[in-house]
Amino acid sequence: MRRTALLLVISGACSAPVEPAPLVNHVAAGAERIVTLERTECLSGCPEYTVELWSDGSVAWNGAGAVATVGPARGQMVPADVDRIVAAFTAAGFFELDRRTPKFLVNCNPAGKCVTTICEVTDEPTAKVTIRHHTVEIHRCTAQLDAAVDLIDALAHTKRWISP
Repeated sequence: MRRTALLLVISGACSAPVEPAPLVNHVAAGAERIVTLERTECLSGCPEYTVELWSDGSVAWNGAGAVATVGPARGQMVPADVDRIVAAFTAAGFFELDRRTPKFLVNCNPAGKCVTTICEVTDEPTAKVTIRHHTVEIHRCTAQLDAAVDLIDALAHTKRWISP
């Protein structure tokens, strides 16, 4: 009996990782994904997650590491707050960064999606922000950009999934 149980544990440990459930299973028909924030890991255990904000106010969460809620979760926010976030990024010059910032790299994947990385590359976590089809990886750039990134977390109430 013990041998069987041990084999099951070993077999389970070697199986392929389970893919996370889709984040969009609760979004209203016709809603559009407006903002995606992906926070990456760091050497000191920073929260690693993705949160999507939709035009109907839906919030889709997927925790990856160093968070209280690992995997998918969902929430709701005021739809006007999604517009407020886009306005904060617009005011911070988010859509013009790759044209006016001297320190940037553009990486394009085979599907043609380009990611602009601005400011200094460090060991710190990054915030990868996508607004509609414009994606920028932000590495502690300007106070205005950092505040816009933090506004996503504040208005989407991600703290409920980050901290126990």
